[in-house]
Amino acid sequence: MAEQQYYEGIGRRKTSTARVRLHIGGTGGILVNDKTGDEYFTREQDNKWMREPLKVTGSESRYNVTIQVSGGESPARRMRCGWAWLGRFQKWIRASTKCCAAWFVDA
Repeated sequence: MAEQQYYEGIGRRKTSTARVRLHIGGTGGILVNDKTGDEYFTREQDNKWMREPLKVTGSESRYNVTIQVSGGESPARRMRCGWAWLGRFQKWIRASTKCCAAWFVDA
């Protein structure tokens, strides 16, 4: 079986971690801890943050996204750090995360 190609960004702070994987050739599905994005993030603002980088770049239906969140602090905030970390290496994501005010990465 062929390996699926993806880009990965990891956001960390204190005891929480978010691993964001952007799978090439997807259909726009988002899974967070093996649940759909809408099931996991029930707050409207968290849901917006989850989709914003893809929406701004117009690539909502070109990729599948898997996000693994663990730890105690705000999972939505860690997810945004994961997107921002991914943006350090992918210019098209960097532009979207900057304009969405998601460009904060704890060093």
